This record gives sequence, C-alpha cells and structure tokens, in this order.
Amino acid sequence: MRLLYLDWPHLPVRLALGREPGPEEAVEVWETGYRATGHPIFLSSIEDHYLAEEQPRQAIEALKAAVGSSRKDTIPRFYLGKLYYRLEMLDEALQQFALMKGKVTYFPTLHYYLAKIMERHGNHREAIKELEIVLKQAEVLRIEYVCATCARKYAGWVDSCSRCGEWNTIVVDFQEERPVEELGLSTAPVYTADTEEG
Repeated sequence: MRLLYLDWPHLPVRLALGREPGPEEAVEVWETGYRATGHPIFLSSIEDHYLAEEQPRQAIEALKAAVGSSRKDTIPRFYLGKLYYRLEMLDEALQQFALMKGKVTYFPTLHYYLAKIMERHGNHREAIKELEIVLKQAEVLRIEYVCATCARKYAGWVDSCSRCGEWNTIVVDFQEERPVEELGLSTAPVYTADTEEG
C-alpha cells in the first residue's frame, strides 16, 4: 500500500464523513480512508467506535483485516497490538509487538508497551531492558540548554545565542518553578478557619 500522508486536506473530510451515516457506514468510510491514505487516524477511529459500541471482537477483526491487506503491515500491526493490550489480551499483544520489533529501528512507544507486558508477566529483567531502550530512544537523559534572555532552546551549550545575540546567556533548561516574588507579583494573605482575628 502506498502511504499518501501528503493527502492532509482529505483526512478531516473523510473522518467527518464517517461520523455522518449509521455505524456500519462509518466503519466502511474509515476503512476506505485507511486504504486510500494509509493514515493510522482511521484505525484509531475504527477501534474507538467499536469499543464505544462494546464490540471488541469487531474491532479486532477490522484491525486484523488492515494488517492482512497492507503490504507494509507495521502500522496496522502496532494498532492491533495496542488494541489487544487495551483489552488485557497480553499474550496476543506481545505476539504482535514481537513481530514488529525487528522491523522498526526507532519507536519508543513499542518498547514501552513491551516493558509493560513483561512487567505484568513478572519478567522484570526484560521489562528493565525495554525501558532502557525507551530512555535511550526518547533521549530523556539528554541535557537541554536554553537562552535565559529569549528562551531559544539548544541541544548543547554555545557561547552566544543565535536568535538574540546575547553572550553567556545559555543555561541548562531545568524549567524550575519561579517564586511569585521573582515574577514581580505580591503574595496575598491566606485566610483559614484557624486564623485569629485581632
């Protein structure tokens, strides 16, 4: 299947069309939209629709059909695995995610789901390995820098800001809470039931 992500103007229209007719026609419109564009928003719409109607079996069958009809099945397979996870069908979810693992090089969400499944199965060592991949891929341990003058962000320290031109204003971006006084505001007194009058 050819992915036509450049077909953005039609996505909202196709999604809206699926909400107009009856339930079966809605799914048909979304399935057609997925086949035409390859965009996963249609898979989410189908999943949410069937779960809202308390028809999980139909949701599974629809996503299985999307996997079967796709030449590149990575996206629909992920959504099928996520659906299984959502339905507490952990072994089935694990099977789908395991089939994806060798096909994708960067997808922290996949490793997060694998870690959660491993944890639920009591396999904490494997869960930790998957979470380490999440941390590495999501780059949560990377130090970020920001210009204290204009708030431009930098991946590493530089001596001057390329936006505002100020020197020595690049600092580690801790995003600390600033006290009210530092913002130029005065604190108002707090009255409680225990406050003595006087």
